[in-house]
Amino acid sequence: MKRLLIIGKRGGILHWYEDVLLAAGNDAAGFSLTHHNMLARLAGHAMGKNHARVRKMIRDGLAQAIRQHQPELILIVDLFYLEPAINQLLIESGIATAQWIGDRFEDRLARNTGIKDFYFTDTGLIPLAERIGLSGRYLPLAATLPEMALPAWETRSNEILFIGAPSAGRVALIEQISHPILVIGPGWPALNNPAARTINRRISIKKTRRLYAQHKFVLNIMNESNVVNGLPQRCFDATMHGACLLMNSTPDTPLNFEEGKEIFIFRAPSDIAKITHDDSAASAIATRGREKSEQAHTFRMRIAQIIAGSGENVPEHSPS
Repeated sequence: MKRLLIIGKRGGILHWYEDVLLAAGNDAAGFSLTHHNMLARLAGHAMGKNHARVRKMIRDGLAQAIRQHQPELILIVDLFYLEPAINQLLIESGIATAQWIGDRFEDRLARNTGIKDFYFTDTGLIPLAERIGLSGRYLPLAATLPEMALPAWETRSNEILFIGAPSAGRVALIEQISHPILVIGPGWPALNNPAARTINRRISIKKTRRLYAQHKFVLNIMNESNVVNGLPQRCFDATMHGACLLMNSTPDTPLNFEEGKEIFIFRAPSDIAKITHDDSAASAIATRGREKSEQAHTFRMRIAQIIAGSGENVPEHSPS
């Protein structure tokens, strides 16, 4: 591993910054633009995070982190429209800087001129980047290895699990599933489905991953508002924790998992009953899905791909 400085947002829903920093190992340092020290955090609460003094404190803190750690590569995790002073600092540092982006973005991303390499978790974002004069490579999300041994398949709950925010498409699909299903997340309406029960609250990523390990089936329904072709974090976390992933396919799906072998693809809600009533087939899919994620979809592997691709001409749509 090269000496890395990871820049991100601490405390995000996906835990992306923390997972990348952990995977990067002891030779990496982290700098959170939101909580890099208590003084800047208190100043942000008191004066507002966009106050000139707060922005200067963050810029100066990052400059100090660069001087102290002397990284060979700076990796910005998640979507940031860099402050001009931060962007200029990166340019002046002369250090190769990459940005790994997971959401749709506005044209102002082109102002991040201090970034040498862009990586996108969704192949559908690459044409959007090219439209504003940026080139990028496909780098899907990943998972962190489980903290503890996974429960045996036979001991897991047979209830399908879905953790996420509601959308019109998600509500409509879940209301058509006849198998028992547990839905967790804030803002869910009352569902017109006697097989569904809801817990209307947000839960931590740590709790989410524990639940994935406790259920046989995890449902993924694409959120049409922020996905073009890609796979969300849920797909990698669920398979890594030994669940049988049930999902509707996207163009990026075959770049990451083999349909029918490592994940179960449904075309209609009625398809889900085919796998929930075939325990041996579901167990086999879960096992192969976990093996695939362990072998190809860890954050440490993604970091290695970024390091290997730094300054090289890597195919934009290559599978992981």
